Amino acid sequence: MKILANPIFANRIREPVPAALGVLPDIVPIPYFGDYDNAKICTVALNPSGTEFYDKKGNPNKKHPCLRSNLGGAKPDDFLTALDAAKIVDYYDNYFVRGIGPHSFFGTYEIFLNQKQVKSSYYHNIPHDNGLCVHIDLFEWATKESYAEFQKHHPLNLQILKSTESPFFMALLEKTGLGSCPFDVIFLDGKAVIDFFEIRHSFLL
Repeated sequence: MKILANPIFANRIREPVPAALGVLPDIVPIPYFGDYDNAKICTVALNPSGTEFYDKKGNPNKKHPCLRSNLGGAKPDDFLTALDAAKIVDYYDNYFVRGIGPHSFFGTYEIFLNQKQVKSSYYHNIPHDNGLCVHIDLFEWATKESYAEFQKHHPLNLQILKSTESPFFMALLEKTGLGSCPFDVIFLDGKAVIDFFEIRHSFLL
């Protein structure tokens, strides 16, 4: 839980849900999925799926411990408490160890990571000769629509979210001020992620 020792990250996790930007109301920002402190490899995608917290019919998964309503009944515009932040980080540190089970999204990634050319895993109990893997998204809020639909219907909101989250995301990716070794390998998933790096951060990939 080194992330909570840095006030920038600790306070970021406690922030209210961004207003009027198409973010699901009863959720928290997800800094990462997996053992961030010990991971040597990282996968990067766009943003958490809404079905991390809600079912396909739009109903909240009341078993999810990180719904705001399960964190002392916090409302979307409330700042979460330090205890809430600790619960969130603990849940996502141990996302592949315990809890209600990882999102099906990670199954495809895990198959890729298990290949002999990569030799990694999100899971401690699966061979990972080249180190554990953690997953980080470009922005940590789940939206009401899929990324493709959100981009189509709310391009300005998407740009605002990306701009707001960019410094936090890059600090996580670089493990800024967290006393952890940088990642040995970073896998980027999809053209939108690659474009983000090339355009916003002047990386040629």
